[in-house]
Amino acid sequence: PDLFPVRAVQFEGEFKHVTRTELATAVADTAQGNFLLLDLDTVKARAELLPWVYQAEVRRRWPSDLLIRFTEQRLLARWNDSRDGGGRATPGAVAGESDWVNQGMQAVRVSGGDLPSDVPLLEGPAGTQAIVYERFQDFNRLLADAGLQVRKLTLTPRRTWELELTDGFMLVLDRVQ
Repeated sequence: PDLFPVRAVQFEGEFKHVTRTELATAVADTAQGNFLLLDLDTVKARAELLPWVYQAEVRRRWPSDLLIRFTEQRLLARWNDSRDGGGRATPGAVAGESDWVNQGMQAVRVSGGDLPSDVPLLEGPAGTQAIVYERFQDFNRLLADAGLQVRKLTLTPRRTWELELTDGFMLVLDRVQ
């Protein structure tokens, strides 16, 4: 283990929500030891445990450095928001945290002061975020000709669609015509 030790860990990526210190701390235990015997998959998994890290790629850089390229979460929509109609957190919700749909159509929980406010709100049963986001885009394309836009889209447990438009109108599309 003392032969060819890892001398430095370098990071590449846009540091917007994740800090260099957070990443270094997350991989510190796994990114040390013999440069040639290092388990890159374990280092990658540790980096991806950070809530704001969407994806990480780990490579050896000869002769003794480790390179970690990462991509941060890109938040496309709020998911099953834990706030009531007045913008107050519902009982049991953690302040400043909510679920989001990211670029991989996964539901992720992140926090921060600079979360996007101009994204739609999507709701639905667990695991349906990809379907709901896809339908959100479809409905917006269909309604664009009429000058309308969807602000909130809900897939109910009955599998009906509820569209709340930016002008305040509500459309309910049931399975039966």
